[in-house]
Amino acid sequence: MTRALEAKVAVLGKQAVGKTSLVTRYVHHTFSDRTPSTIGAQFVPAKIELDGWECRLQLWDSAGQERFRAMTQMYYRGANAVVLVYDVTSEDSFKDVDTWVQELRQNIDLDNTVVLLVGNKLDLAHGKRQVDSARARAYIKELTGDETALLEVSCREDYGVIDVFYELASRLIRRQTDRDSNDQSEQEGLLGSGGWSGEQQGSARCPVWVDASNEQNIKELRDAFAIFDKDRNGVITTEELGLLLRSLSHNPTEAEIADMISEVDENGDGKIDFSEFIAMMARQPMSTEGNEAEIVEAFRVFDKNGDGVITADELRHIMTSLGEKLTEEEIAEMIQEADIDGDGKINYEEFAKMMTAK
Repeated sequence: MTRALEAKVAVLGKQAVGKTSLVTRYVHHTFSDRTPSTIGAQFVPAKIELDGWECRLQLWDSAGQERFRAMTQMYYRGANAVVLVYDVTSEDSFKDVDTWVQELRQNIDLDNTVVLLVGNKLDLAHGKRQVDSARARAYIKELTGDETALLEVSCREDYGVIDVFYELASRLIRRQTDRDSNDQSEQEGLLGSGGWSGEQQGSARCPVWVDASNEQNIKELRDAFAIFDKDRNGVITTEELGLLLRSLSHNPTEAEIADMISEVDENGDGKIDFSEFIAMMARQPMSTEGNEAEIVEAFRVFDKNGDGVITADELRHIMTSLGEKLTEEEIAEMIQEADIDGDGKINYEEFAKMMTAK
């Protein structure tokens, strides 16, 4: 019987070390000297069958430029594995690996994450190598306790590339097997707090919903949505929604995804646009007990002029900031749904009721 395992894999490293080349060489069996720099991140799925397991990997190829570092954090959040890539002919790229490691330690549990160190451009090493294998092995051994976590490859020559991903899958399987042995769990594919499996059950699947009134959250969600909206038509499919939620470390079942879509898919086309996605992500009800301060703060964000009510103009401003252009009729309808006393505005009591509605 084949067991299923899904894992989010972040591919990190300095600009031009060959992160995109590593992923595309393995997944698409192609290589180009003119691969453009990645902006933000791009997502590529891959599947490996090994030792009775089907490993479904979400490969996140991130931007290496410094100006994209803050954006990149959302892509390795919840990662089960990290591939740190450097150029064997560039000392600077090797030093940059440590910068990534320090950043990772601040954002994920690196000690419980599979880590591989990959030295690329081995085809250029003769006479140009600046990072010798012994030093790289010593570095990864100090970091992980395992010097075999270093692999040197040539994406151009397709040397060693497949070994990276099979080694990755092997380590993920080993970690899962060890976890199963330790806790005698029958769940498949749960690789710590960031892991998931198609067979997983229970409360561990419940998504950690976001504060959709926070502009930084909105920006991160918009960036993530854009990655999965591959044809740039402003909508994502049910399948893409599942991948998107899992990339953000949420773990819904297929049935839960169907329920989410039915709740927010107003036109019933089985697809989700960005406004529906935001509505879905903000839908988790908040209890007034112990969370009154959160509701007050959320109301304050919406109540721009501080007069104690949310008007149509304020609602329009909010939706515009989310990138949504609503008609007067749509604004009026939104107000009407929440406006209990019928004064055409939303006061705090109405807002709190809306936020805590079951």
